[in-house]
Amino acid sequence: MGTRERNRALVRERLLDTAEQLFADQGFAAVSVRDITAAAGLRLAAVNDSFGSKENLFRQVILRRAEVLNAERSAALDHPPRSATTAERLRWCVDAFARPYLVHGYLVHSAESEGWRNYIRLVAQLTPARQRVLLTVADQYNPMATRFIAALRETLPGCDEARLHRAYEFMVTSTLTFFSPTHRLDILTDGEVRSDDVAAHYDILLDFLTGGFLALKGTS
Repeated sequence: MGTRERNRALVRERLLDTAEQLFADQGFAAVSVRDITAAAGLRLAAVNDSFGSKENLFRQVILRRAEVLNAERSAALDHPPRSATTAERLRWCVDAFARPYLVHGYLVHSAESEGWRNYIRLVAQLTPARQRVLLTVADQYNPMATRFIAALRETLPGCDEARLHRAYEFMVTSTLTFFSPTHRLDILTDGEVRSDDVAAHYDILLDFLTGGFLALKGTS
């Protein structure tokens, strides 16, 4: 890679990192191209030069980490536990979904950890929102969602489809909320429980979601 290509790649990464943080902090609609380039220390035209538009920059912010998530989740789903009880298989499914967030955001301490935490906060904002920009990234999540729902369907045969899909949605939103601490727990417990201590409380998330799915067993 030549000097010019390296510089372009560096500019691109700086824009992605900066936009990711600003979108997570303020939301997509509230952040302008000027905000992004100013925070990144780049000229105003940098976004259009590298991505064509703010919308495409947003899509690339999502795509960059969605590809990693999808690959790791797919690999986990490729190796289901053998001779497992229903509860054990459900817990495996929940862990396959949630663990990449835990590992990249909180267990692996690297320059990317903060970026992953910003990404999780961004996606957590988007999930309940009715924003047009969601349509530009839905294709990054839908195939993997279909795989997880299929794994849950196989584990809970006969379960009503509406219940199954709703339960998957609850898993997504609960997981994103868990990994996007707001310090509400810190206030409620006078500091005895830290909302950002997610590694220590990860099993609680697994227990809660496994129990919720297990309650669907035999429903129709």
